[in-house]
Amino acid sequence: MMAKAFLLSTLKKAKRLRPAASWGYYGYPFCFNYTPNNYRETCSTQVQEDNDNTGWLFDEMTAYYPSLYLRERDLTAYQRKRFVSGRLAETTRLVEARIRNGTIRPPLIFPYVWFKYHDTRNFMTPEDMLHVLTAPAQIGAKGVVIWGASRDVNSKEKCEALVDYVEKVLGPAVQQAKAGGARRRRQPRVHPNFQNIETNRL
Repeated sequence: MMAKAFLLSTLKKAKRLRPAASWGYYGYPFCFNYTPNNYRETCSTQVQEDNDNTGWLFDEMTAYYPSLYLRERDLTAYQRKRFVSGRLAETTRLVEARIRNGTIRPPLIFPYVWFKYHDTRNFMTPEDMLHVLTAPAQIGAKGVVIWGASRDVNSKEKCEALVDYVEKVLGPAVQQAKAGGARRRRQPRVHPNFQNIETNRL
C-alpha cells in the first residue's frame, strides 16, 4: 500500500507542478515477452492480468513509456520485430481500455528506444533502428524517447562513432519515420495521438 501511495502521489504532484507535461513511469506497461518464462511475441496472460489489476496506476498516467530496448545475441531479426510488436500491442490494449471507459484524454504513447543493442552495446542495424521508430507510429504513438548515457560518448572514438551512426543510420531512419507518420495523418484511420517524431534534439 505504501508503494501504491508513493507512485500515485508522485504522479499527482508532478501533474500539479507541470500540468502541460506527459507523466508516467518508464517501462510501463510491463510485458516480459521473449524472456525465459515466455519466449514468444505476446505478453503472458498473467502479465496482462497484472497490468489490468494495476489500473489505478495506468488511470493516473497521462503517458505510457514502454521499453523497446532490443537484444542482439539471443533474438533473430524476425524475433526482434515480434518483440516490438508484442510490447506495443499490450500498450495499445491498455490505452483502448481507457478509451472504452470514457477517458476524455487517452494516455499518449512514448516508447523508449536505444540506438544500441542492450546486451552487446553494438549499434543497431539500419533495419532494426528503422523498425523501432516506425512501429510506434503505426500504433498511434505520439513519438519515441531515444535514450543514451554518458558512457556512449566518453571518448573521442565513441563520439566519432556516434556522429557517423547518426548521419548514416539514425538520422535517415528518423526522417523515414516522420515521412511515414505524415502520410498516415492524412489517412482517416490513423490514431489521433500520433503526430510526429521530434528531431530538434538530435
